[in-house]
Amino acid sequence: MHTDCRICILSIYAIIIAFMIIDFSVSNFRSFREKQTISFLATNNTHLEETYVVQSGKYRLLKAISILGANAAGKSNVLEALYTLSELLLKPAKDKTELINYRKFALESKFKQEPTAMSLNFLVGEQRFYYEVEFGYKSVYRECLKCHPFAALREHTVFERITDPKDRHVKVNWGVKYKGYRNLETLNDNLICNRTVIGTYQITNVSIPCLNDISTWLQTYWLPKVVTPDSDFKNYITERLFKEEINREILTAMLQKADPNIVSLNITQREYPLSAETVRAYQQLYRCNELHGRNRFFPTSRKELEVQIGHQGSEGTVYFPLEHESKGTRHYFELAGLWALAFAQPHFMAVDDLSYQLHPDLFQYFIQSFLKNKNDSQLLYTTHYVEFLGDRNSFRDDAVWLADKGEGHETHLYALSHFGSDTLRAVSNRYNAYRSGRLGGVPKLGSDPITKQGM
Repeated sequence: MHTDCRICILSIYAIIIAFMIIDFSVSNFRSFREKQTISFLATNNTHLEETYVVQSGKYRLLKAISILGANAAGKSNVLEALYTLSELLLKPAKDKTELINYRKFALESKFKQEPTAMSLNFLVGEQRFYYEVEFGYKSVYRECLKCHPFAALREHTVFERITDPKDRHVKVNWGVKYKGYRNLETLNDNLICNRTVIGTYQITNVSIPCLNDISTWLQTYWLPKVVTPDSDFKNYITERLFKEEINREILTAMLQKADPNIVSLNITQREYPLSAETVRAYQQLYRCNELHGRNRFFPTSRKELEVQIGHQGSEGTVYFPLEHESKGTRHYFELAGLWALAFAQPHFMAVDDLSYQLHPDLFQYFIQSFLKNKNDSQLLYTTHYVEFLGDRNSFRDDAVWLADKGEGHETHLYALSHFGSDTLRAVSNRYNAYRSGRLGGVPKLGSDPITKQGM
């Protein structure tokens, strides 16, 4: 059977679970001053409906959003804000002295004293959750979580939390539906000023179904953020290939789009002896643990996974280590691996500068392959490749967002669908409109190039 056919058949049997982001808002974070929102909610426009839109309850949600804009416009900060929020929810502070690691809007002094605010609307199963939080470097000042089951007429409050700004004492008010859970006092006792309630839940022996669902959503639905060229996901993808969490045939088929000469992919585990110096260090650690009554075995070897790419030669298949491939192929190996994970089960992918090291055709192929995946997976990516705007059959207006700087050098976010017919008509060429500067989000270069005489 042809590999592309196998991909189509596998998609029919993919697990469909409603784990999706509706929208995200942020203020006083890096280049964001006032509240800015990016939304996966589809407009009423039915253009490319089957390709782009997933229906879950009453919600029509987009599978993919692109963010365009000039350098330093704040595109990457959208992704940075989302993953700062996920860390607040999954990685609680060790103690009260630990600072929350992020940056506020720094171009106006008053924002140094004001909190950063974030909110997230999302679906988990047949429930919509709304979470909002305000925090600074030392404390989470306020947060609340609300839940609206699809079958219910109204939403209800799960919890509300307030931190006293003077003594940093934390108070949580639990909703009526949640006050009866066992060990709730233990969670309250573990909640300190710089921990979120959901973050504290990760380290507390208490079970609340909706918080279990949210934790699972964050831990399993969100894939690691890809920041090119800084990210190195080779080991991450390789480990999942070895564990068979990624379908090798699907990944090979994706790699063939980057290089038709690729015919197979092998992964092997090799064991190497540790140096004598490393073994002695483990032995010393073993003796220290033994003194404290803890028995530990120390390793004498290390295991490494090696990926080899098979190329068709005149005398058969020839295998090369992944490190010998071009930078573009290595980058595509990582992207295709994440795509394969999102293909197998619903996932959220965030990629900064998706078009990095990719031919435009390969970039477009990656996007279209993701969109044709029938799962409830979502992709949020930034790019400087804008030529796709010339083809109205490859995107929806609500799926293309622009990041632009205001007069105070703060970032503003808006979608093509926000423009009225006086700026963008149904028949308007979006690429020409963007390149002409009518839509914003382009570098402000001026009319004349810099010359030595003009400096």
